[in-house]
Amino acid sequence: MLKPRLSRATTILLVTLTAGVAVTYAFSTHMFTFKLGGFPPARTDIWVVGGNQTLSWNGAAPEFNSSGTFNFPNVADVTCGGLASCNVTVTVSGVPTGWGFVLVAGNGLTYPLPNGSTTIWFNAPCTFHCRPIPLGWYSYEVDYVNYPVDGTPPISVTWTWTS
Repeated sequence: MLKPRLSRATTILLVTLTAGVAVTYAFSTHMFTFKLGGFPPARTDIWVVGGNQTLSWNGAAPEFNSSGTFNFPNVADVTCGGLASCNVTVTVSGVPTGWGFVLVAGNGLTYPLPNGSTTIWFNAPCTFHCRPIPLGWYSYEVDYVNYPVDGTPPISVTWTWTS
């Protein structure tokens, strides 16, 4: 009795299908994906980090009628709340006549400020005869002359901004 034979094309087709199924199960790729969301917008309302505090000189007392400088390091950190640049108004009051109040950037650049309000553009591009005022930590320097025997009343410095 003769056995039925598969044609060569049918045999190749069956072998290919069997191999394909075996490879598919042996080498299956599995994948899953996470989507992370709900990220809040950046806070841009805190432009200057500091605090309501009284800073007191803790060094040696100056000689009567002398000249010199009081330095209060790292009192305010200007961040612009993550913005590229921002403007802040610094109001200084109580600086005695003949004395100076200076804002000192972390890189050593100095910005003398008079009694009264001064608007400062931090990290803004300079276009003509200016020097950029960088972000970062700022110190205060009070340059005194003819230091009085009884000292002097406090100097007030207020930082304000609208975000």
